[in-house]
Amino acid sequence: MAVPFAIGVRPGDSNGADANHAGWLGIGQLKPLVSAIRKVWGRLIATFAGAVRIRDRVRYAQGGVQGAGVKGVGKRGLVGTCSGRGCKWRALGRSILGMVHRALGSSLLCGFVAACAGAPRVPQPIPLWNGKDLDGWHVDVPAADGGKAVEPSFFGADGILVSNGKPEGHLITDAVHQDYRLTVEWRWPGEPGNCGILVHSSTKRRLYGMFPQSIECQLHVGNAGDFWCIGEDVTVPDMEKRRGPQAEWGVDENKRRRIVNLTDGSEKPLGEWNTMVIECRGRSIQVWVNGDLVNHGTDCTADRGQIAIQAEGARCEFRKVELLPLGD
Repeated sequence: MAVPFAIGVRPGDSNGADANHAGWLGIGQLKPLVSAIRKVWGRLIATFAGAVRIRDRVRYAQGGVQGAGVKGVGKRGLVGTCSGRGCKWRALGRSILGMVHRALGSSLLCGFVAACAGAPRVPQPIPLWNGKDLDGWHVDVPAADGGKAVEPSFFGADGILVSNGKPEGHLITDAVHQDYRLTVEWRWPGEPGNCGILVHSSTKRRLYGMFPQSIECQLHVGNAGDFWCIGEDVTVPDMEKRRGPQAEWGVDENKRRRIVNLTDGSEKPLGEWNTMVIECRGRSIQVWVNGDLVNHGTDCTADRGQIAIQAEGARCEFRKVELLPLGD
C-alpha cells in the first residue's frame, strides 16, 4: 500500500515540524532518512568488496576444474555448473544481486520505519470508566462527611457505571483535562430525572454546599445539552433569548445560570441508550446529543479542569465514558 508523504518546510514553520499535517516530514525528521541512506551506501561498498572475494574464490575453485563440467561450490550457497569462464561470471552475478537485494531491502525498510516514527502520533481514546471500578475517580458526597455510613452514590455493576441518584454528590476525576472530546453513553433504567456531566471542574462545593465550580452539560430528561454555569461562565449566541434578561445573569445562587439548548427531541425514548459528545477546545465548548449539535459556547472563563458526574435524585446508568485528547 502506498503511503504518500512530502519532505520540506511548511510555510511559517521554522523547524519543519507541523503537528497539524502528519503527511509532511520536517527538516528535523530527515535525520533518520539520511542515516538510512548512509547505511545503504556502506552496505553497497561492503557488497562489492565481498563480491571481489567471491570472484577470487571462484577462480581458485576453477583452477582444478577448468572445462571439466562439474559443480563448483563457494560460500553463501554459491552453487553452479562450472564450465570455464561462464561459471565464474554467473556465480559472481548471482552473489552480487542477492547481496544488493538484501542490503537495499533491510536498509530501506529501516529508513522508512525510522522516518515514520518521527511523524506526529494520532491520539488514542482513553476510557475514563474502566468497566469495573472507580479507579481514577474520587467521590464527594456531603452526606458522608465525618465518616457517616451511607449507601454508595456511585458504583459499578455488570460493566455499567451507576449514578444512584442519592445521596446526592459528585464522582470526580483525579486528573485535570484540557482540550478533549468526551463521549458519554447514558440511559434512564427506571424513573427518569436529573443528572449531568461537569467540565472544567475545580473548587468543590462552590455552589449550595454541593456543586463544584464548573460548566454543567445537562442530562436532565427532556433538557439534555443545556448549560448550567456554576462559578464559571460561557457565552452563546442569542444570550437574552436563551438565558433571560442580562441584568439577571450570574454564576452564583439566585442568578440565571441556565442556558437553554438549541433543540427539542434529540433524546431517545426512555430506557434506550443516548450519546452525548462534549468537545472542549480552548475556551470553546460544543455539545452534541445523538448526533445533533445542541449547544456551543465560547469565551468560557475556564479552559481546563476535572470532569465530574452528578448524583442528583434519579438513577442514571453509563456504559461509556471515553476521552479523546485533541491535537493542536
